[in-house]
Amino acid sequence: MHFRQWVLVATIIIAPLSLSAQKVDEAAKERSERRVALIESTKAELQTLKLGENRAGLGVRLASLMWRTDVELARGMFLTAANELINAQSQAESASRKTPGQQELLSGGSLRNQVLNTIAGHDAEMALALLVKTRPAGITRAISAQPESKKINLSGNYTYLVQNETAMEQRFLKLAADQNPERMITLLKAAVAKGLTNETLSLLKKLHDKDPAEAKTLGAQVIDKLTGA
Repeated sequence: MHFRQWVLVATIIIAPLSLSAQKVDEAAKERSERRVALIESTKAELQTLKLGENRAGLGVRLASLMWRTDVELARGMFLTAANELINAQSQAESASRKTPGQQELLSGGSLRNQVLNTIAGHDAEMALALLVKTRPAGITRAISAQPESKKINLSGNYTYLVQNETAMEQRFLKLAADQNPERMITLLKAAVAKGLTNETLSLLKKLHDKDPAEAKTLGAQVIDKLTGA
């Protein structure tokens, strides 16, 4: 087969592939445009929701969808969702008669977990900062209580909630270390120093891979805490 014939055959084979790739690109572009339009439409409707907790829940999901196309805008929306949550918590705190939904807000329940965990999946260090800012007053008081206090009887057993708060913080610290390798050692040291949870051993192992000497020192501190307990 002569060279010109090879070129003709190659052209015949490649042309459909090029057309197919072009169609795929056009379809992807169309899907992306529809997605952006849907997000923008939902953003506009977001402010029509009456309850701040509903705006927080929908807003954080919307920001998560936007992360792939506009990270900075998504971060701003994450902060807005967190502020909506904080305002809803403040209203629940000041309400004279608490509804079940307000009690849930004051105990740092599912909505707060949803907001923070969604943010942590994209920016765990932001979630760590918001963990403190969105912390209900009751949990803050329980954390500040004396170590010998076994229970904080404030509408339930807050000892469990404190343990859950500590575990969430360590989980976010570990996730932040994975997301930002340059700050891994600092973040892991902070996580282990915070307290003992189910994450402690895995954090020590991860730290040992980066800094065996520091892991050994912190490991000794962990053992001291365990024997003291």
